[in-house]
Amino acid sequence: MPEFQNIVEFLQSNMFTAAAIDVLICWIAFLVIGKLIEFLSGVMISLLAIPLGPTAAFYMGNYLTFIGNVLERTREIGVRAAIGASPAVIMAQFITEAVILSLMGGVTGVFIGTAATFLASEFIAIPLILSARALVLALGVSVSIGILFGIMPARKAAVLDPVMALGAE
Repeated sequence: MPEFQNIVEFLQSNMFTAAAIDVLICWIAFLVIGKLIEFLSGVMISLLAIPLGPTAAFYMGNYLTFIGNVLERTREIGVRAAIGASPAVIMAQFITEAVILSLMGGVTGVFIGTAATFLASEFIAIPLILSARALVLALGVSVSIGILFGIMPARKAAVLDPVMALGAE
């Protein structure tokens, strides 16, 4: 940091007191730290924003998959409703399917993330530690996504009129 050294030499050559120089150096350090924090917060926001796009696309993909599942199985839903399945049973079936699909995706993501962590720790000098809490949280988020994005399609399936559902093609 030659610029910083030049400032200190200038202050010393112009007969500033040692206390004034210390205060000024602290003030400059405070400004530098502030700029560093500002920069890092921008980096952190960028690092958070990068995965948000694919995550939103994943959520919409799940939702559309579950809606497509309901539309493709309209006749099956109509048959189940016609033979006496209650809307709660039909809804539970679709939510269960959504949770299982999301859980499978979560387990796959945890496996890939764990493998990438161990692979990265082999190539860089920093030891990487996996937290069991983070893995459980990832699976919990995956299941909650299945529930959240499975409720609307399940409700749509549960309220189908059996006569209309059986006539649909």
